[in-house]
Amino acid sequence: IWNHEFQPIKQKFLFWIYIGSFLACLIFSVYQQVCFNKMQDNGSYMHNFMGKLSGLRQRPGSSKAEEELRKFVEEACGEDVVGVSVAWKYEDSQTEVREILEAQLANLEKDRKKGVYLQEQDVTQLCHEEVEEIMSRMCGMHKWMSGVERGIIEGYVGEAYQEKWLNENHVVDFLSGLHSSQHAFVVFNTEEARERAVRKCQAQGGWVEPGGDEKQRVQLISTRMQPDTILWPNFYDNEKVVRFQRICKSTFYIFIMQVMWGLCFYFPYVYYVAAFAYANGSKPDAGTALMFTMIVVVGNQVNYYVCGATGEYIGFHFADRTNAWYCVAYCIATTINIAVDMSLTYVLSVKMMHGLNIRVEDGRLLDELTYNREIIDSFPIQRTLGDQLFRYIFPATYAIPYAIEPIATVYVPYLIFKALTRTCPSIVGRKAENAMAIL
Repeated sequence: IWNHEFQPIKQKFLFWIYIGSFLACLIFSVYQQVCFNKMQDNGSYMHNFMGKLSGLRQRPGSSKAEEELRKFVEEACGEDVVGVSVAWKYEDSQTEVREILEAQLANLEKDRKKGVYLQEQDVTQLCHEEVEEIMSRMCGMHKWMSGVERGIIEGYVGEAYQEKWLNENHVVDFLSGLHSSQHAFVVFNTEEARERAVRKCQAQGGWVEPGGDEKQRVQLISTRMQPDTILWPNFYDNEKVVRFQRICKSTFYIFIMQVMWGLCFYFPYVYYVAAFAYANGSKPDAGTALMFTMIVVVGNQVNYYVCGATGEYIGFHFADRTNAWYCVAYCIATTINIAVDMSLTYVLSVKMMHGLNIRVEDGRLLDELTYNREIIDSFPIQRTLGDQLFRYIFPATYAIPYAIEPIATVYVPYLIFKALTRTCPSIVGRKAENAMAIL
């Protein structure tokens, strides 16, 4: 029952429910972080033995940077160092680095198997001859479809490197042209040794590298990040300035994406739906509801992609930070999305209801209301906004994506690449691994 006496109470109740649930989520996240930190502090994990060096001078790829830094840290802190991993600047050369690694893996696979590998090559050649014989007996359409299938799988998992990377001289020349960043990671024998080294570095205000500038001091800090979460390509010059610029650009891209989505996709839908006289009991049919659901589902998928892409574009040092950005960016994007949707729904609904001479609960025409608060509190507008918000939440957000995504993004690709890998004789060894790497 719509009663103006209880309307303020209802609004306050909903307001505090939203605020309370939001604060409860924040408190729970803080509680989880505290529990996680306690668990890490009470156990022995790989990050407990690792320290992060910052402020290092640039070194060429031809130098023995890791060995030089290992000796430097041992002399500076007086602790034994297991090894040092330098963060090299290769953000613009990631393709070449991946190709070199693929070439090395291919060589290792050949060396490890040897006789088995040669036997596989003979089987592959025999299968090729059988496939060619079978294709020669196929009809035109069947033969064309089989060729397309082979082209897809071989194009996707073909040789992932250039032949020149099999030549050690080319690899050495390329790596010699790289330069180190100002960061490196040091591994100590014990956690206590790491802590003593960190405290000594802090007490001395940092260390000065041999031949380095007195003003540029090297800092050693402990980190809670696991080694396998380090994103090695994301180390470059002027990191703080560049990262800040990229964060600003990414935020702008997300905002523009939400506005464009609202204007190009949601606006036409709302314009069509607003023609229904909600106040008289009319509602869109099932087809219209399905269309809205698909619009929201597609919008959520676009949000996933854009927020994930911006996280990679910013270039955080650790995957944990990238994932944290993704969560925050997606939350902000969804909030903007809902705000744009509800604003468009409100504006168009008011205009449509003015044209239809819709009356409010006390008998006045909607266009006779002068204050926005009165218009928003009126039953026709409340019903329109409430109905749209409910359709946005369920099933478009909380049901369909969770039902479709595992099938569309995991199970179906698994079946497709499994079938293509099984039926294509040239996909063996490393190629077969790459074919199933999508999972």
